[in-house]
Amino acid sequence: MNIEAFKELIALHKIEERTIQGFWGGINNAKINEDDELEDLFNSINKSWLELIIHKISLAIIYDYSEFIEAELRIYLKDTYIGSYLCVFTLDGETADDILRLEDYTFIRGLIAVEERTEEIAKLAISENLDDEMIQRFTGLNLQRINEIKSDPNSNKE
Repeated sequence: MNIEAFKELIALHKIEERTIQGFWGGINNAKINEDDELEDLFNSINKSWLELIIHKISLAIIYDYSEFIEAELRIYLKDTYIGSYLCVFTLDGETADDILRLEDYTFIRGLIAVEERTEEIAKLAISENLDDEMIQRFTGLNLQRINEIKSDPNSNKE
C-alpha cells in the first residue's frame, strides 16, 4: 500500500476523529467500568486544560493474525504530557481495541492543583480589576483563558 492510499484509508474511516471520540468515550465510561480513581481524576480536570494531539497513525502487521491501523493520541494537561491513548482499527474501519496509558495519578493531581490555584489567583486579580496583561504575566494564562474566566457565571468574583 502506498502512502497516498493509506492516507485515503485514514480519511475514509475518519481515524483521527474516531480516535479522539474513543478517548472521550473511554473517559466518560469510567463510571460504567467502575474505575473510580480514573473517574475522579478526570472529573477534577477542567476539560479546557486538556490538549489532545494525534501523534501518529501507522499500519501494523501481526504475522499469522491480521493487519491493523493504530492511532496514537497524546494527552497534555496545560503543555505537560500526562499520557496517551492508542486506538486500533481493522482495515475495514472497525474498532478493534484501545488502551489508555496515564502518568502516575499523583503527578497528574499535582498538575491539577497548580492549575486550580492559578485560576484562583486570576479570579482574584480580575475582581481587583487588574488589566489582562498583568494577569497574563503573573499567572501564565493566555488571554483566551482569562476571558473565559471573566465570562464564567460560576466564577466567584469577590
